[in-house]
Parts: sequence; C-alpha cells; structure tokens
Amino acid sequence: MPHASALIQRNNNGSQLESGAQVWVISSQSGTTYSVGFEKEFVKKHLFCDPDPPSDMNAKATHLVGRVNLYGNLTGNNVETLPTTLDAATLRFLKLKKLVLARVSQGQCSVCHQKITQHAKICGNCGHLHKKPWAGGGACGVDDGSGACACADWAAGAGGIVANGVLQACTGYVSNDYDLHRTSKGKANPFGGSGGACTGTNTVVLMDEIDVQAFKDVVVNAIQNENTAGWPPGQWKAGEGVPLEFGANTVATIKSDDSLLTFNQRAKAKGVKVHIKKGLDEVYRIYHFHDTIA
Repeated sequence: MPHASALIQRNNNGSQLESGAQVWVISSQSGTTYSVGFEKEFVKKHLFCDPDPPSDMNAKATHLVGRVNLYGNLTGNNVETLPTTLDAATLRFLKLKKLVLARVSQGQCSVCHQKITQHAKICGNCGHLHKKPWAGGGACGVDDGSGACACADWAAGAGGIVANGVLQACTGYVSNDYDLHRTSKGKANPFGGSGGACTGTNTVVLMDEIDVQAFKDVVVNAIQNENTAGWPPGQWKAGEGVPLEFGANTVATIKSDDSLLTFNQRAKAKGVKVHIKKGLDEVYRIYHFHDTIA
C-alpha cells in the first residue's frame, strides 16, 4: 500500500508546491470526501518524507551522516559520527535530522547564515553594517552612538552578519548549501519556494510510516466530528486544537542540534493537534501544530 507521502503535491521539477497551492481531495473508506488545504507552509515544515528508503543499512547510515554534517554546518551544529549500533531507530533519527536541517537552511545565505530578506551589507564609504538589503544609493544615516553617520551616500561593499560580536565577512547572498548540493547533482530542491523555513525545533508527521488510506481516514473523521459539533463556514477550530491520531511512533519532535541521545529522550507520539479553518469555499485549511498527543 502507498504511504501518505504520496499525497504531497509537487511541480514538474520535483519540488514541493507551496502549502497555499496544495489542495488535497481526500475520501475516507466510508465515502465521505473533503477538500483539505494548508496555510503557513504547513506541508514543507511539518510533513516529512524520505525519498530514499534504506536498502543496505550501513551504506544508508554513512550517506545520511555525510548529509547531516554538510547541512548541519550551516548552523554550526556538532559533527555527527557514524553510530556504532545501527538499527531502524538510528536510521530514523539520521533521516529526520537531515530533513530538518535541509528545511532550516531554506532562505539562508550559506556564507553568513543570514536570511535572504535580512542579508546584511556594509557601506563601502563609512563601513557601517546594515541589517537589511540595500539597493542603489541613498543617505546612510546610521547612528553609531555618537550621532547620525556623516556619510551622505550608500556605496555597496562587503556584507556580513555580526555573530557573538564578530563580523563575519560575506560579499553577497549565496544560496544555502542544501540547495547548492541538490543543484550540483542535477536534482530539484523539494523544499524550495517561498514561505520560510521551519524552526530548529519541529514537530513532524512521518508520512512514510503512515498508510495513505489511514491518513485520509484520520483527517476526514476528525473534520466530520467537528462538523457534527457545529462548525459555521469561515470559522476555525482553535482552542486546544483538533487531534489527528495516526498511530504509535508516527510523530516525532526533532531539533536541528539533536544528538541521537537527546532525540531518543523524547517519546514518539501517535498524533498531533492542529488548527483547522473551514473556508467559505468549503476547503478545510490546516495550519500551526498546537501540541503533540502523548
């Protein structure tokens, strides 16, 4: 049976469509059908799938460790070593860490790690650092503590971002290492597009560990239960959130700086709570994980 990851919609290049562009028409085994959409880049941030299921365990682990270290260097995480004991749980951790690092890196400069919308540049005339993009000329006007800067014109110079009080030089925005790596291999970035990256701590649904029909049944039944309780169009079910229970070990919390030990210290969950908005167009839009279900 196909996994729930088959539901994720992609463009012709293999990249995931932005969450706002995805609408899934899903039917439960009972025949009830709903149109389900997403907001706040819900799909990219919270629905994880691995396009490369493991074959040889040792080779897969070595591959994953290499990717973790490549993408992990973006945020200065500790270097990962090949675990001495290899099992399915260890591979799951390595897979999840690779995926969360790939998502966290989206929209970050691979040199200074600043977001593309805030990529810092230095004025070539006065040397002041500006924590936002500058285009063309214009007065500098930076107050360095002694009054407004006397520099009258902006001149693009080397850029950078101050980290721990030290300026890290950066001549310009460079796509994140994950994107560069995928491009070098002639592969699409499956997480590309606007909408921002997920945070360094993320609650994720393991789509490859859920049967596609079971996923549909859970979502349809949850919406149906809320409709029975009364749900006018244009309103959303917030509060404590709507529970989606997919089964044991189908949800995990992963941090970008996790070790195998810290990851395993957090129990796996069987589901999540989400907010769902019932649109006037009868599309139920899911967004913002509220909490895990024990």
